[in-house]
Amino acid sequence: SCPAAAAGRAAMLEASGRRRAAVRVVYRAAKRRPADETLASLDRLLEEYDPKRLLRLYGRLRRLHPGDHELALH
Repeated sequence: SCPAAAAGRAAMLEASGRRRAAVRVVYRAAKRRPADETLASLDRLLEEYDPKRLLRLYGRLRRLHPGDHELALH
């Protein structure tokens, strides 16, 4: 699915109180292609609630996509 669709689905899941499922959806999409929509969505979902997990997921994404410019900006 495209990054915008993943971000939209995550927003719906979060709205219904399913933050963990929302994080899974955008993280999977970001693993395929770290696009701005999915990375911004990850930031929004985890920055306040679980910054350690956010950093861990970014670490994994950086290893999967070492040369990705979009990811480096985040």
